[in-house]
Order: sequence, then C-alpha cells, then structure tokens
Amino acid sequence: MTRSILPNEMEFIFKERAGARVVTIQCVVWAGSLDEREQERGIAHFLEHMLFKGTATRGVGEIASLVEGAGGDINAYTTFDKTVYYLTLPADAAELGFDVISDAVFASSFDQEEFEREREVILEEIRRGNDDPGAQIGKTIFKNLYKGTEAGRPIIGFAEEVAKFDRDVLVHFWKRWYTPRNMSLVVVGNISNENAHNLARKYFGNRDSSVTERARWGSGRHRDLRRSDSPRDVEVQVITGDYQQTRLDIVIAAPAIDAPDCVEFDTAAYILGGSEASRLQRRLKEQSAVVNSVGASAYTPVFEGIFEVSAATDVEKLPEACFEIGRELSRLMNSESATTQEVERAKAASRLSKVHREETVSGVASAVVSSLATVMKERFEDFYEHLLESMMPMDIDAALRRHWDLSKAMIIVLADKSNPPDPKALKDAYLRGVDAEQKGRTLPGAGKREAAAKVSIHQYKIGEGVRVIYRHVPETKMFSFAAATEGGLRGETLATNGTFHAVATMLGLATRSRPYEVFSGRLEDMGTILGGFSGKDSLGFEMHCVESQLPEMMEYLSEAMLEPVFPDEQWQSYRRETLEALKTQRDSPSWICMRHLHQKIFGKHPYVLPVTGIESTVNSFTAKSLEEMYQAWRDGGPWVFAASGGVAPEVVQTQLEKWFKMFKPSSAKRLMRAKDLGDISALNIPDRPKRKQEQVHVAIGRMGPEWGHQSRAAVDVICNVLGGHGGRLFTTLRDQQSLAYSVSPLHSQGVDGGIVGAYIATAVDKYQQALTG
Repeated sequence: MTRSILPNEMEFIFKERAGARVVTIQCVVWAGSLDEREQERGIAHFLEHMLFKGTATRGVGEIASLVEGAGGDINAYTTFDKTVYYLTLPADAAELGFDVISDAVFASSFDQEEFEREREVILEEIRRGNDDPGAQIGKTIFKNLYKGTEAGRPIIGFAEEVAKFDRDVLVHFWKRWYTPRNMSLVVVGNISNENAHNLARKYFGNRDSSVTERARWGSGRHRDLRRSDSPRDVEVQVITGDYQQTRLDIVIAAPAIDAPDCVEFDTAAYILGGSEASRLQRRLKEQSAVVNSVGASAYTPVFEGIFEVSAATDVEKLPEACFEIGRELSRLMNSESATTQEVERAKAASRLSKVHREETVSGVASAVVSSLATVMKERFEDFYEHLLESMMPMDIDAALRRHWDLSKAMIIVLADKSNPPDPKALKDAYLRGVDAEQKGRTLPGAGKREAAAKVSIHQYKIGEGVRVIYRHVPETKMFSFAAATEGGLRGETLATNGTFHAVATMLGLATRSRPYEVFSGRLEDMGTILGGFSGKDSLGFEMHCVESQLPEMMEYLSEAMLEPVFPDEQWQSYRRETLEALKTQRDSPSWICMRHLHQKIFGKHPYVLPVTGIESTVNSFTAKSLEEMYQAWRDGGPWVFAASGGVAPEVVQTQLEKWFKMFKPSSAKRLMRAKDLGDISALNIPDRPKRKQEQVHVAIGRMGPEWGHQSRAAVDVICNVLGGHGGRLFTTLRDQQSLAYSVSPLHSQGVDGGIVGAYIATAVDKYQQALTG
C-alpha cells in the first residue's frame, strides 16, 4: 500500500490487488454533519444526494447508468466527520470510475429542479426513520449523550430544516469543503501502480486546490468534541407508542477510535455479547431467560464513543433484565475479569473478520477509509492488529476502569404505550445489579503468496447421494463450504410452519461426543463459522474458515451433520428469540406489506408461509422433536456439497471422503409436491402496524418464473434494468418525481415460482402518484 500527495495536495492511497478482477474507488471528503453551521444542519447529507444528479457534461442519472452499464455499482454515505463517494467496476473500466467520481465531486451542476426533487426524497428518508423503532432508539441515545454538541442531532437533519434549505446554502457548503486539500482518494484493485497514479493525477491532481476552511485529511478536527456531562446519574428514557416488541438499551462511555484502549473495548463487547458463547447470551438469554435476544457493541468514532448493550424482552421482565445487565457490566470490570480463553476467542474472531474483509477490494478500501480518520492513517489497521495480539486480560480490566462510571449510564426503553414501565424501578434495578458486584474484585489472570493459476472447477460424487462442486481460487486464504438438500417452506404445512427454520437454528451447536459448551466453545476459539440455513426450498449447512483450519473444521462439520444433538436449553433460548422476531416483524410496515403480497400471489401454496413460522407452531416445537425430524429428513434425499477456496482440490476431496464415507443418503429425488394449505387464517397477518405510520408502503407484483424456467435469465435482466441507481424505478420515481427514498424491483425465485414486481415507500399524500408511477 502506498500513500502520496497529488500536485494539488490531495491525499492518494493505493493498493494493488493483482488477483482481483475489479477496482474500487472511494473519494473521501472530510466534511460531515459536525462541520455544518447552524443554518446548514443536514446539508452535508443533502449534498451527498445531489452529487450524482448531474454535472456540466452529464445529465441526471447518466453517472449511475454509465457505471452500472459497465457492470459496476456506485453509492455514497455521510457520517459525522466525512462524506464518502464510492464505486466498484471491472478492472478494464477503471478509467471510467476515476472520470465519473471526479466529475461528480468537482463539477456537479446542482440543478434547481433536481434540488427540489431531492428535497422530497430526503423528507421521505426522514419519514422512514421516524417509522423505524430502532432509529428512534438511536436518535434518543445521541440526543441525550451528546447534548449540547452537533453530534446530538441526526446526520440527516430535521424535516422542518430540510424543508427550508435553498440551493445557495448547499453550494456554499460545497465550495467551502469540496476542495482537494480536504479530500482523500483510495483506490484498490487490479490496476498497476503506474496506471493508478497517472489516472489519479489526470482526473484529481489538476483540480483547483483553493480552500476557505482549514484542511485536515482526517487528522482529528473533531477530537475535542466531548459527550455532555449528562447523565450525571443513571438516566432513564422511555419511548412509548404502538409497539409489539419491547426493547432495552443501556449505554455507557467508550473511547475514540484511535485511543490506545479502543481495542480493549471492542474485545469487551465481544466477550459480553458478540457471540453465542458470550456472557450475556449464556447467562441472560439461555440460563435465566430474562431476555429473548441480547448483544453488545462499542461505537468508537473520531470523538468519544459509547458502549451499548441491547436486548429484547417482555415488559414485565425489564427490571430483572436491567439488574442482570448492570451486574454483568460490573462483573467484567470488578469481580470477574476477562479470562484468557475469552480474549483468545475475541482475537480469533477479529482475525477471521479481517480475512473476510480482505477478500474483496471494497472491504480493503473501506478499512483504509476508516483508518484515515486516525493519526496513524493507513497504518492504523496494522497498529490495531499489533495492539490486539499483544493485549492481555488485565489490559481490558484497566481500560474499563479508565472509561467506565457505571453510575452514569443511560437506560433507553421502547415499549407499548398501553403498558409503560416505571423508570425509577428500572434505574433502581440496574444500580442494584452494579452494586452486587462492586465487592470482592479478583485480579485478572495472567510469506508472500504466489499469484495463482486460474480458477478451476472440480465435480465428483461421494457415494450415490452426494455431489461435490469445488471452485478452486488459489489466491484466497478462505475456505467456504455449503451442504444443501431440498427442504424449507415447500416441505411444510400450516401445522408445521417454521420447522425447517427451527432445525437450521439448532444445527452446529452440539454433537453426541461434544456437548454445547465444548463444541460451540471450540468454534468460538477458532473464530470460525458453522451453522445451518433454510429457505423456501432448501435446508443445509454453511461453514467458513481459513485454509489452515480445514482438517479440524471438516471433523466438526461431519459431527454436526451426522451426529447432532439439539440441546433443550439452547432451543428454549432460540424459541424466545424467534417469538421476539415475530413481534418485530409485526411492527414493520414493509414486512406486513410484503406478507400480503405473498398471500395474494401464492394463495394457499406453502410459499405464502413466513420462513420463521408463526407463534402457535414455534411454541409447539421441542428440541427432541426437531432433532428427530432432522435425522429422518437428512437421509431421505440427495445432497450437494459446494465449496470455494484456496485449498488444493485433492486435499478437499481427501478430507470429504475421510469424514463423509459413512454418509449414504438416498440418491432418489425427494417427492415434495406442495399441497393446498386450506384455511390460512391462522397466519393472522395484520393489516397495518399498531402505531400510526408516516409512510404508505406499496408492493405490486405477480408470479415470476421458477429457478429453471427458460425466461428466468430475461427476468433477471429486466430487474437489473429497473433496479440500481441508474435503473428506471430509481431515476423516474425517485430522481425525477421525488416520490420515495426507497424504491426497488422485487425479484425472488423458487422451485415452484417466485415474485416479479416492485416496492415503494412514500408519503400518504403521494400514494396514488406512486402507484401510478
């Protein structure tokens, strides 16, 4: 990776990926919502929307059409401190990418009519956020924790302010910040170093470098931003409305991204709630069952961040959940420090995440962009990795004590207005949990890969019932595997709806020779992925690991497939989580809209059923019944094993034959004739969410072709013509008519047919125009 400065002082970072077939280009403008003046709040995001709306030489939609026409994609996003414009293209179209991004960034026309149209699109985006319970929680967190600072308001701005913007405000912001001295260009892909630098100089290096604000190249302009002193005590915020799901978030302090102990906070989040073996998952979800789902995360921006524990539970269990979360936070800091095993698991997960990220050029480029906001620049990821590998349990203990004051947490609850919780009871319960662990604190325990020959495909059989397809990609370090057989919705009835989804959630947890703690714990130690999946037509396993782990993972895979055990404690936990997910769906207007479309199109065919099942069926399943169902189904029909990776084909074949020589499923095709479901009233799909919506959600469609139909390829092409930023739906209904923020074609396939159509979410008064469009 190289870093250089172009003639006009623009920062340029380049990394060659000779084995890739594509190039990604990301242009970073170091101006976000924190750089807005009082009358500009929301303008950075507005400008992001406008930049692809036409330039002096290209009309509306032409930039997206050029990129998508070349086989690429293009998009952008705005954060507190930056705005990023990015695209990925085939390597032979790299120059087009340099051309269109530089044209958009430096020569946008900001047409007045387009400005007014895009204003309506952004207002639709704000309405969508207002309808999203998760977004409401996020806004509440930032509004209160960053009170008195620009980080306390939404990046997108407020509707009443966006409605008042004029074009001059946008142009002034653009002129003030969109200058080479305040930009970084990141390029990763299959392009030579010389060619990349020539194109960077040609399309970016000759642009005017005048600037009216201090340029910073991500050097920490906003590091002096501090969260407000509030809350001085535990503060409880209750959001009430017509909600089916009850959500709980507890938020405390965290450092900035390039603070030396940022690594410790990421690790603490993983230990508490980042995996199935994490403390919150095991103790709160599986053992005490006070929550139905739970997780933890560390948000570490360029300024002081936040540590968040999020859970879904029943409203009557909220005080107990607050107590247990408070106790677990206090335990980690006071009485039960991170263990060596927990730290090693977190390190393994981070390593695997890095390998996954480096598999794509866009993943590499995005990591570089994040790094540029730090003082370490492009070297930050190496620095982070060094800190991670040298980290010990006692480092986590010390970092938490530097940043955490558990008596100054914020508790946010989203609940139905008919049964609101008592804020004081939640506060008291949380503080009791914290105090329970304050005493008795214990001290914590103490080559370059050659470029590959070309990709090759290998196919063979293991016995009569298993067909293997292996795609050998020599330059990759990953090994990805899927084993699939027929199953899913097409094999279900109304009485068994959700069976395959439930089975899939239990696959890969435990075996006859390794109980849950041993089996799942070892997977956590290695940072690998092994689990089940299901859908409309399939049931199977997926596995992801680095190539050196293949022999051990094949052993674990064979045990999970051939000798599974479905632990009852884990099923009860997943059952509660599934029931919670059903509540979430019924709070989602888009989900309700799509369920009604499925009902109209598929009638009484099993495809009308929700993949997760319904409350009555999920409650009827037991771990024993699911295990028996899987074992009976597994051997009743043929399987396909599909894999891709850098492991030599002969090694893969040897491993598969070693571990699956005793697997002899039937080679006869399964007889899965979907039957008429009869009375489907038990599905009980609501007409609308309980709470009043700001948008109307519209789905229009019809039956589409099945997987193998001769017209399927044509339908794929049609949906690509309609979809994407350069597609007809986007350019007509969003760009030209400003009817929506979200509009897209619908396209799904199945053995017995799919759906072809379109979806849009729009304001109530625009419904008829949107439907006509």
